[in-house]
Amino acid sequence: LKYLNGNIFLNGYASAAGEIAGKLSTIPILKYFSLRRVFLLAFGMCIMSLTFLMIFIESDTWTPFLVLINRFWFSLGYVLSYLSVILLYPTILASTASGFCVLSSKGVTIFAPMIAELRPPINLVIVLSVSISAAIASQFLKDDKDNED
Repeated sequence: LKYLNGNIFLNGYASAAGEIAGKLSTIPILKYFSLRRVFLLAFGMCIMSLTFLMIFIESDTWTPFLVLINRFWFSLGYVLSYLSVILLYPTILASTASGFCVLSSKGVTIFAPMIAELRPPINLVIVLSVSISAAIASQFLKDDKDNED
């Protein structure tokens, strides 16, 4: 957030508001759509907002709005990733699968401070590539609601 244009405090408030709203809206959205569709929606909106953030990188006006949208959908995807372990794996395997995912995510987040210190748009391109790969990978999940949709 510190390298994005605009007021750092306004960007911080937008980020916090988006995260709170995203985490609270995960369950209501998941009630109406399948797991794969919600993942695609979440990461698709992240891809769109990151693309617009790279386009309007010099804009002080659009930055907080795009940060809010991006943080909303990333937070929704974050909560959804924990819920998907519970929904997709049998109870006896859920803790092992969750532990493996947490271990691998901790290994990847070692690089987060180094990526955060890169100047935009390089850091945004890296986050965009992670979002694209997550959107593609999430479409290989099996879901019970796929037969209903």
